[in-house]
Amino acid sequence: MITPPASGSSSLPWYRQGWPWLLILGPAVVVVAGVITFWLAASTDDTVVNDDYYKRGKEIHLDHKRDVLALKQGLSAQVMVSEDNAAVRVLLKGGEAFVFPDQLHLSLAHPTLADRDIHAVLQHQGGGIYQARLQLASAAHWYVQLQDPKQGWRLHNEWKLDEGHAFSMAPPNDIPATEGSAAQ
Repeated sequence: MITPPASGSSSLPWYRQGWPWLLILGPAVVVVAGVITFWLAASTDDTVVNDDYYKRGKEIHLDHKRDVLALKQGLSAQVMVSEDNAAVRVLLKGGEAFVFPDQLHLSLAHPTLADRDIHAVLQHQGGGIYQARLQLASAAHWYVQLQDPKQGWRLHNEWKLDEGHAFSMAPPNDIPATEGSAAQ
């Protein structure tokens, strides 16, 4: 004898009901998101990560020779970028024996995208003033380095656009004593 279905229960198969699909939806979304994430990771290049990051990180802390030379020569700079970000002017100050080079190299490194890095050659205008035209990409934060053409000395700093279009550069005060005394 066949018993009739109880009142309130459905005689539809499971795939025709909503609740199993609701339960399957969560894991299915996670699988699709995982596939998309894998595709993005495999198809894009992360230019920020260096293949030998540990060695490069140690080198950063060891190479202070150019900073020491800038400190010994009494160098400092005031960098001014035009309001439209199309020109840069640098006022370089040095000690009494410092000879101003004909050119300076200015590097503006984007914090995350290496293809947006900017390199400009600044021409000496006289009196320690250097200037150049540049095409500054839109970014709120830059790592700035100023150096002579022979890469003997360097000044570096961070520049945040929201802090204004002018900033100062000077040798770091925290050069390790062993490096500073060895160079003197």
